[in-house]
Amino acid sequence: MPYREYAAYDDQHLLTLMGRDDKRAFDFLYERHFDKLFGYVYNRVHCKEDAEEIVQNVFYSFWTKRFSLLINISVSAYLYGACKNLIIRGMRDEKVRRTYLDQLNYITHQAVDNSNEELIRLHDVELTIERSLLGLSSRCQEIFKLSRHQNRSIKEIAQELNISQKTVENQLTAALKHLRVSLGEFMSVIFALLGGLMS
Repeated sequence: MPYREYAAYDDQHLLTLMGRDDKRAFDFLYERHFDKLFGYVYNRVHCKEDAEEIVQNVFYSFWTKRFSLLINISVSAYLYGACKNLIIRGMRDEKVRRTYLDQLNYITHQAVDNSNEELIRLHDVELTIERSLLGLSSRCQEIFKLSRHQNRSIKEIAQELNISQKTVENQLTAALKHLRVSLGEFMSVIFALLGGLMS
């Protein structure tokens, strides 16, 4: 079928063709909706690279699920909803990263009482964090320290290191996962310190 003939089909018909493994039908849906979806996402994340990645991921999932998709709404509404879900997930992941970093900063940088026992415990936690960071790549360490010690935002780190914001997010996520494992034996100490400091 000539490619130009796909222009006469509505989204639902193209979806049906896509479900029969018609790559051209998918390509036409992609071309029909990409720009509007990109604009929708960009207006919410304010980053070209992140917006492109979100929309690309939505379309990748759309194609890989072509044989099992059951859409009871319009194709357009489905794609917008998928984009919205990825935006929300990204915001939630960023909130988790920031909360964990804030807790680490609170533990290691806020005033504590001057009892030797508490200072020793605090020093042990800080030393464990620093030793754990040695298990990360130099770039990952750099990004984590810029975020934690200098309180730089993801956007600021990306600009300073000339990398994408997504790369910064991925490196921070990797660092925090690594620390959660490394700090396992110190979690009781951390919770005790948090309890004392926040009471």
